[in-house]
Amino acid sequence: MQIQRLYGWKHAIIYCVLFSTCSFTVRAENPLAPPPFPPAAEQTLKRWKERIAGANSASKVLSVLKQYQSLEKKGAFTPNARLRIHKELLSTLKNNKNPSMKEVAEKVFKLSDKTNQVLQVMVLKWMASSRFPAKKSEKVVWYREMVNSSSRVQQRWAVHLLADSKWTEAIDALIAELKLAFQAKKPDPLLIHLIQADLYRVLGPVAKSISVETIEKNWEKMGKKVPKNVDYEPKKHSGLTSSFFGDAISPHAVFLIDTSSSMRQQTSLKSTVKRGGTSVKKEETNPKKDKKVEIVRRELYAAVESLRPGNLFNIFSYNTNILPWANGKPFKLRKVSERTLKNALKWITDLKTETGTNIYDSTEIALQIKDVDTIYLLSDGQPSVSGKQPDILRMAEELNYLMGYRIITYGFKPEGAGSYDEKFMIDLAKRAWGWYRRLNQ
Repeated sequence: MQIQRLYGWKHAIIYCVLFSTCSFTVRAENPLAPPPFPPAAEQTLKRWKERIAGANSASKVLSVLKQYQSLEKKGAFTPNARLRIHKELLSTLKNNKNPSMKEVAEKVFKLSDKTNQVLQVMVLKWMASSRFPAKKSEKVVWYREMVNSSSRVQQRWAVHLLADSKWTEAIDALIAELKLAFQAKKPDPLLIHLIQADLYRVLGPVAKSISVETIEKNWEKMGKKVPKNVDYEPKKHSGLTSSFFGDAISPHAVFLIDTSSSMRQQTSLKSTVKRGGTSVKKEETNPKKDKKVEIVRRELYAAVESLRPGNLFNIFSYNTNILPWANGKPFKLRKVSERTLKNALKWITDLKTETGTNIYDSTEIALQIKDVDTIYLLSDGQPSVSGKQPDILRMAEELNYLMGYRIITYGFKPEGAGSYDEKFMIDLAKRAWGWYRRLNQ
C-alpha cells in the first residue's frame, strides 16, 4: 500500500477511513507458530558455535556446554529457540573431529547425574555420531554406565541411543543390562520396562517376551542382525498380564483417549490384536463389530484394572476439551491404590463422546507431567481443535528433545465416512521412540 509507505500505518488507516479508497488483505496467522528466533539467542548461538568449531581442547568445549546447560536450566528464550540452539550446537559438536573431544565425555560422565542432565544428554547424543573420536566398544561402556545412572533422564537416553545405533554390540549390551536388572536385589520395574520396550522397538515381536533368555535366543536365531523393517503385530500372546492392546504398560503411564463423536461408529478389531488385562486366555478369531468407544472402554478398563501396586498413572479423554480423570494442576501421576483404581474404573465406565479431536492440547499436557515414561495415545480422526499435525509434531519435539519420553500411538481407520491421518500417527510415535498400531480390520 503506497499510503502506508509514505505516511506510516496510523496515518494510512485514518486516510482509508475518511476517503474509503483502500482495501486490505487480512492474513490469518497461526497462533501456535513459533516466534522469530531472538537476536540475543542468535548472537549467543553464533559465539558458542565458533568456540566449539575452533576448539582443540576438551576444556573449551566443556565451558560452552556448561553455559548452554545454564541457559536450559533458566528456561531462557522460547522452547523453540532452545531447541534450535540444542540442534545447532549438537551439529557443530559432531563436526569437530579433534581427538581431544573424547576427553569431554570422560569428564562429563564423572559429574553428578542429578545436576548435569542437560550436559550428559548432549554428550550421549554426540557420541552416537560416527565422527565422535571413540571406538564402538568404548561408547557402549559409557552408554551402559548411563543405563545405571541415578537419573531417569540419562537412563532413557542411554537405552534409546543404544537401541537406535542398531549395533550388534549395543543390542548385546541391552540384553545383558536386562539380565542384570532382573537379577538385582531390588529389581527396578521402570528400567526393566524401558529396556524391554526399546528392544521390542528395534527387534519387533521376537523381543516381546517376559523371559530374557527367550529374547536372547531369538536374537541369536536372527544372526544378531537388526531387521530393516519391524512388524509390530504380535504373532501370539506374549504372556503379559498388564497390557493395552498388546503393549506392556509402563510403571509410569499416561493414557490419552479420543472421545470424539466419530468414536460412536462401529468397527471390529484386527484378529491379531490381543485384548489386554489378566483375563486374556486366547486370541479372538471372529471379532464382532461394536462402537469404537466401547472397544476402547473395555480395553482401558482391563488395562487399568491390571496395574500393579507401586505403578503410577493418569488418564485423559479428549474431544474439543481435555477431560482429566484426576483433577488438580499441575497434573501429575497418581499411585495405584484400591481407592485410585476404584475411581479410575468408574471414570472409564462413565466416558462420553462429544465433538472435536484435540490431540495438541492433550499431548502437550501429557509431555509436561513429571516422571511420565510412556504416553499411550489413541485416536480415530485428524486433529480438528487447537494445533494441526505440523504444530503437534513441533510441540512434541520442543517438549521432548531433552526428556526422551516414549509415545505409542493407536488408531482406528474409518470404514465409512470420516478422515484419519495414519501417516501422522506413525510419525508422532516414531519421533518419540514408540510405534503405531492400527486396531481395526
